[in-house]
Amino acid sequence: MKKSFLRWESEKVSVIMPAIMLVVMMIFSSVFTGCSSSSDNSGDDAGYLIDGRVTNAAANLYVQGATCELQTYTDGTVLQTTTTDEDGYFYFSRVQAGRYQVTVSKTDYVTVNTVFYLESDYTDDIVLTAKNEWSDVYGSAHPYSASDHYVAVKVIPQDKSKAAGFSSVAVDITENKAGKAAKAYGDQGFLQESGVVDWDATVTYSNGHAFFHDVDGSTTYTIKLSKSHHTFENIADVRTSAGEISTYIVRGEDQGGSDMQVPANSPFTYNIGINYESWTVGRNNRDINKDMQQISTYFKLVRTYHSTAVGTSDPTNPTIEPTQQTVITYVVQNNMEMVMGTNMNEIVQGGYGTPWSAGLMCDSNYTDLWVQMLISSFGSASAVQQHLKAIAIGNELDDNGPPTTDGSFDTYCNTWIPTSYKNLKASMSKYGLGSIPITTTIANYPSDGVSNKVAVATTKLINDNWSSSWNNGSPFVMYNQYTPNNGVSTDFNSVINYFTNLQTQLQGASLNVEVFVGETGYSAENGASNQQTVVNAMFSWLTGQYQNGGTTVPLFVFEAFDLPAATAGQQQFGIFQDDSNNVPTGVKTGINIPSWTTTPR
Repeated sequence: MKKSFLRWESEKVSVIMPAIMLVVMMIFSSVFTGCSSSSDNSGDDAGYLIDGRVTNAAANLYVQGATCELQTYTDGTVLQTTTTDEDGYFYFSRVQAGRYQVTVSKTDYVTVNTVFYLESDYTDDIVLTAKNEWSDVYGSAHPYSASDHYVAVKVIPQDKSKAAGFSSVAVDITENKAGKAAKAYGDQGFLQESGVVDWDATVTYSNGHAFFHDVDGSTTYTIKLSKSHHTFENIADVRTSAGEISTYIVRGEDQGGSDMQVPANSPFTYNIGINYESWTVGRNNRDINKDMQQISTYFKLVRTYHSTAVGTSDPTNPTIEPTQQTVITYVVQNNMEMVMGTNMNEIVQGGYGTPWSAGLMCDSNYTDLWVQMLISSFGSASAVQQHLKAIAIGNELDDNGPPTTDGSFDTYCNTWIPTSYKNLKASMSKYGLGSIPITTTIANYPSDGVSNKVAVATTKLINDNWSSSWNNGSPFVMYNQYTPNNGVSTDFNSVINYFTNLQTQLQGASLNVEVFVGETGYSAENGASNQQTVVNAMFSWLTGQYQNGGTTVPLFVFEAFDLPAATAGQQQFGIFQDDSNNVPTGVKTGINIPSWTTTPR
């Protein structure tokens, strides 16, 4: 479960504002259906109680003397008026079930309105922001304007027994104006866990908040929310007032089920792709264009492993890996998509008896040159944006760097990986590629959440530094997993359970990271029939997801072709076969690739 911002007291819902959240200028509320509080009067003439507390966002102080009005939402009739006491408290009593608006105002503060359905006693903690402190809370990108119209959205559970906050919910505010096409507003903001309003995001963070500015006050709106395997109510009569924030409480429900890990957002047009090792690795006669022609018959998304040519260690002149260039050219010419993995030496150098040292990308000058190399290899920045859907720094960072016994381990984990990641992110943005996500692959995320320090720290690094322009603000990491007993077992359900449990584990750690599958498959070294069983079970799992809405967990099949010179146990993962001259001859016997793999999401 993601971190909850709710506290239950006397069976009544209260919304807690952690210190990190006090920069939010939105109403935190807890309107629920179902069981009522101990003071719930079940809708009799006594009515329900509405109470709350008003806080100053920037100063973390309670606001005394704020005017609080309870209004009917339909016509704005003021039913009760009060002011906050010295501790910021207010309350309204004997309120009947219905739809209401609570308006909180004070001189020199931005007025906040909250619209909700009242069905039981209700506690509302309200955060006000002084007009002259607006930039302290929201940043300077969109200064406060008394003529601007603001809409806030707070997504809460339909069932109050469930956790609050819905992450990665796509939010759309559309105009209800005849003859005018509906559109989502671009000037939208979403609250990150750091408390910063992110104006470019398009999905909620785990707190369930969204914020829009520059809304046309001359019309009404409909709020629509969407996420796989969730249902949400639509609010069809959203209206605004100049210089004020209108906050709408939207209730949703997690439908649950085995497909819960299917994310609402993916940067890929296609549900699944395939890993392709462009180096020969024993396929000495292979032709990359013929390989790619075989792959593209079944997959339009491919993941590769190398970015720069081996032996070109000059940090002032990174050179594209030649086989990578051939793949890129094919992808561009045939309108495919790809994920590029960087060389490990760009994150950390050394090993095999050589002392470990900082990787090439620990130098921001290098990442600048690397990005320029990338643009040149695709032909233009626009071509990179069109075809390169993600970059994975290194491969299995928790398995390919210094061991825990090495004196460089902590530096690798705490300095070299974060520095490489942040440098590449800055360079991509510098050269107009800031919309392309940067992630990585993890070999084994620990079930205890601590024993694999690199996996845990890197996942958190990506979660905390994810750009709002990447994948609609929804972070993802690619995790790898194979069947038990070092991949010998044919129990693919264990793989499904690993990914499902990992998603729950990350949510329990208050991480917004979605689980994407970087590698899974089976080597025919353990039996061709066993490979058929496991790979077909994988496709069956994904087909079940696909039939439930046209999307699956993003997954990369390992591997396209057998690699005879690979380490024993990793030689026959390929799902395509080739002849003695390494010419592809189709899918291996008994493996059934579903027809929808080339169908866009």
